[in-house]
Amino acid sequence: MFCQKFYFFKFEEATEECAELCNINVGDSVNSREIIMHKDDYPLIYAISYIPLKRLTKEMRDDLIRADIPIGRILKKYNA
Repeated sequence: MFCQKFYFFKFEEATEECAELCNINVGDSVNSREIIMHKDDYPLIYAISYIPLKRLTKEMRDDLIRADIPIGRILKKYNA
């Protein structure tokens, strides 16, 4: 069974690296998430994601703020 555990979840300004990767401006607001997914109590995947807030609808942003919803489920819900 897969289980996603958050390391951290925060809103911040895009750094140069983040801006380049996401094709946004330095300083734009992003949601930054760092997670470890486990399978059978063992770490399987470590991932960092940056989500540019200016590209989200209000509904997506509201769901994103709820840290208990995995990003994959949010993307599927909105066909993103």
